[in-house]
Parts: sequence; C-alpha cells; structure tokens
Amino acid sequence: MGGNGVRYPSAADFAAQLAARGLDGAQFECAAVISKLHVAKGQRASTVMYPLAEAAFLEALHSGIRYLVLDSEKWLVPFYQDLGYRIHGKLEASAGRFRSRLASCEETVVLILDLHDEDNLRKVRSPFLKFLEDRKW
Repeated sequence: MGGNGVRYPSAADFAAQLAARGLDGAQFECAAVISKLHVAKGQRASTVMYPLAEAAFLEALHSGIRYLVLDSEKWLVPFYQDLGYRIHGKLEASAGRFRSRLASCEETVVLILDLHDEDNLRKVRSPFLKFLEDRKW
C-alpha cells in the first residue's frame, strides 16, 4: 500500500486491468487506473465531484502519470468529457474482477485523460488547464 491509502497493483495485475479496458500496457505505461470513485447518489449532481476529479488530476501530475484511465456509467460521460477525458471504448464483458463494481450497468464506458494534451484541455475548456498553464506544480 502506498501513501494516502493508495494500493498499488502488481505489474501483472496492472497489465490485466489495462487489457480489460482494451489498452496496451506498453503504450500506457505511465498510466493510472481510477477504479473506485464512489459519490453518494444525492451528491452526484453537486459540486463535490469537481474537487475529487481535481485532486486525482493533481496527484497524477505530481506523480509523473501521463494518462488517467477510468470506467464510468454512461450517464456520467459528459461530466468527464468536460474535464478533458476521451471515450476509449467499453469495458470488456470478460473483464472479470475488474468489472465487478459496475456489473449492473449495461454500458460501462472506458475514458482516458492525457494530462499533457493541452490542446484537448483547451478545446473542452477543462478546469484542469489552469494547472498546466500555471506550472506551479
């Protein structure tokens, strides 16, 4: 277990997590998978999700991560796209234990955020762009 309660998977488990999402580990070696971000149903339409997403972005940026990968329920996709995430595909039905959290969802969408893609962040007017522009990290 890493700092702040972060649990790091073995190299084999991480490769399996990426493969379950249709990603090549060689291409996404500087990636982090956000696999368990839960917000209470009554808070999902509030502003609580932005600080959580911002904290994940900053932690990844400070840790040298290039890509953030996450699974989302279909209805949350526009929220993540407004932050700069792009749709990669759907979580494979064969994803096994990596799918358990969203097993009841018909469509689990895999999204990827390239933390260094300033053009995309600018295009979607991502609130994360300020961190790249300020370079205070």
